[in-house]
Amino acid sequence: GLRGQLSGNVSVEVDAAPGIDLAQVMENTRQQYEILAEKNRQEAKNQFDKLIEQLNMEVTTTSHQLETHRSEITDRRNILQSLEIELQSQLSWKTERENAVAEIEAHYRTILTQIQMAIGNIEAQLMQLRSDMEQ
Repeated sequence: GLRGQLSGNVSVEVDAAPGIDLAQVMENTRQQYEILAEKNRQEAKNQFDKLIEQLNMEVTTTSHQLETHRSEITDRRNILQSLEIELQSQLSWKTERENAVAEIEAHYRTILTQIQMAIGNIEAQLMQLRSDMEQ
């Protein structure tokens, strides 16, 4: 009968959804992570390079300012030394003038003393003369 005819082999193929390829998912994740890590590394490097450039500019500016200040200090020291030399010269000149004035005053005091002594002698002679005339 019919059963005998149907007792042959039957094969059934089923198109099922393929299984998730875990290895491929991990590879995709790893690649995305590497891309993100490289992007972050490049951004950090760019920020670092920019910061270094700014610091180098600040160091250069500060160095120029330092040289300018050093130059100003040297100039002012030179001016101060010149002024100190001029002051010493003026003080020496003043001392010389004061000494000259003191010498002149002493000389005139001596002359004045001599004149006063001469006047005293003349007055004494006049008194002697009057005294002699009255006698």
